[in-house]
Amino acid sequence: DAEVNAMSQHYADENASRYFIATIKGNIVGGCGIAAFNGSNDVCELRKLFLLPESRGLGLGKKLTEDCLKYAQHKGYTKCYLDTLKSMQSAISLYEKLGFKHLDKSLAGTIHNGCDVWMLKAL
Repeated sequence: DAEVNAMSQHYADENASRYFIATIKGNIVGGCGIAAFNGSNDVCELRKLFLLPESRGLGLGKKLTEDCLKYAQHKGYTKCYLDTLKSMQSAISLYEKLGFKHLDKSLAGTIHNGCDVWMLKAL
């Protein structure tokens, strides 16, 4: 994934995007990003929610996602899009609890053609 290989470049402009991290005892155990979707001023995309296996179930994914959504609201976005895989059931459950609704197809301009779950949330 080109974005993962160059994270600092993809999240360097704090006016357009941000990547939040979670730490336990000073060690990074996860992260989640938010950025404009396809250069949109209205729609942002939740990106790259990662947690180390030993840090799951502690509420960190929820906290990271909520931090991203608060940032998006502060930046004036009105909708947040995400795509993921059906196999990521824990993440999908979290997104549903946070108010994301399933879409029948990806938004036009989605670059992740391997994903099979698409969701959108009004902010």
